[in-house]
Amino acid sequence: MEGAVVRYILSWVEENIYTGASIGKLVDETGYSRRTLELWFLKYSGFPLGEYLLRRRMSRAAMLLRMTELSILEVSTMFHFYSSQNFTRSFRIFSGVTPTKYRKQDKWSVKLLQRPLLMEDTHNLKAEHCVLPELKLRGSSVVCAHNFILPLVEDDLARRMKSAVSSIRDNSGNEVCIAFRIMPSASLSASRDAVINVEMIIHDMDEKKEGTEEIVIPAGEYIQFRFSGLWSEYIVFTRLVYFKLVEEKVCRRNSYDLIFFTYQPDSNDDLICRLLIPVE
Repeated sequence: MEGAVVRYILSWVEENIYTGASIGKLVDETGYSRRTLELWFLKYSGFPLGEYLLRRRMSRAAMLLRMTELSILEVSTMFHFYSSQNFTRSFRIFSGVTPTKYRKQDKWSVKLLQRPLLMEDTHNLKAEHCVLPELKLRGSSVVCAHNFILPLVEDDLARRMKSAVSSIRDNSGNEVCIAFRIMPSASLSASRDAVINVEMIIHDMDEKKEGTEEIVIPAGEYIQFRFSGLWSEYIVFTRLVYFKLVEEKVCRRNSYDLIFFTYQPDSNDDLICRLLIPVE
């Protein structure tokens, strides 16, 4: 019973990130006393329930600040703050800086973000620190829509990525490199729905192909994660990876994320890849 209630609490928190609902509403819904819920949740997570709820809300606000161009007032309204000043005060307590400064920092410090405990455990993900030399890619740039909160197997980014890799999977067994970076959506409604634009550049082995351009990615430090499995599992893997960064307590550099894909020759679904995220 205790485990089922804790699971319900975790789901309730994710469903109420934007609602402004208090722990009192959770007490009413479950029929358990606040003390009982607090004790069970603290025993499971090590967090006071109210603190976890606030950290999840502030973590989502932090992601919106970095990945969209929503105004501070718009973000504060989404989280039911009475004013942008109240939001700024709470966010500063959470992060140590104002929302404006957090948004404008060259490096994104993700170590303060709270991973949703409802997600699968990330302990099985092995983070490898590595340094890559300068990398030159030749290809064409494509901009895709992507929901960074609820990535789907068939969203625009995943569909284009799968199509691109499939089309060159027989390329002598070579790895296919895809570079991508976030481009905030120009649409206010899309930003509210956590939909962003992602620029994707797929390396083309044919250096003489028309319509391609060369980009140079400077040498630097990365955290690398390895994956093998199905495309449906890959979508889950990518979400877990970015929360694993929180546990690594690193800062993201402002550069391209890189994925090196290798296709299994006997299947259209199985794949092997290395995902590298620029850090320092």
